[in-house]
Amino acid sequence: MSARQKILIVDDELWAALDMEWVVQKLGHEVVGPATTAEKAIELAERVRPNLVLMDIRLADNSDGVAAAIEIRQRFDIPSLFVSAHGDPIMRSRAEAARPLGFIEKPFSPESLALAIEAAINPDVS
Repeated sequence: MSARQKILIVDDELWAALDMEWVVQKLGHEVVGPATTAEKAIELAERVRPNLVLMDIRLADNSDGVAAAIEIRQRFDIPSLFVSAHGDPIMRSRAEAARPLGFIEKPFSPESLALAIEAAINPDVS
């Protein structure tokens, strides 16, 4: 088990955000957010400095999770794990600029999300 981490949840779908929050809490980590727009995600990342961002690609107000993840990585060196139903090859290629720690496709199982979070937080543990 890793040390308690702050994890920012960025998703405009209430149920998906609640599912992610439940998994994060079950793993013993602290939930930051949720944020539903790119602007709010960047603002929270700057203020709270989470260890990891769970980032949807398409957000409220037609905002762009990929652009937010790139900015958060560039400005604060905080990595993202994309959790999205929009994982087509073109989107994934664009998202690589954020240097993500992975992609989880929606709908996700709690187990797959938990494994991805732990792998992102502890990349050296197999």
